[in-house]
Amino acid sequence: MTNNQVPKACADEGLECGGCTRHTARQLAQVSKGLPAGLLTQLFVQLYPNPECSPMHARFAAAYREASEELPKRGVAAEQFVRPRLAVA
Repeated sequence: MTNNQVPKACADEGLECGGCTRHTARQLAQVSKGLPAGLLTQLFVQLYPNPECSPMHARFAAAYREASEELPKRGVAAEQFVRPRLAVA
């Protein structure tokens, strides 16, 4: 991503896209490994709602998968975030 594509708020803080999304993905992997791809996509969009961030999704997902493989199992299991819907009578 070029400097003119970085959201203004990020540029004002001196953040660059690759490092920002990589760091966030690694932190997410530390607290919840093994998230399904769909949930990972939802989290990315919630964390980075600016359309200018969307090209970083693939790198975010790759950094998350890489960190998930490197880190020992700890934190909250992904299954706790994906709860089955209960039938309502």
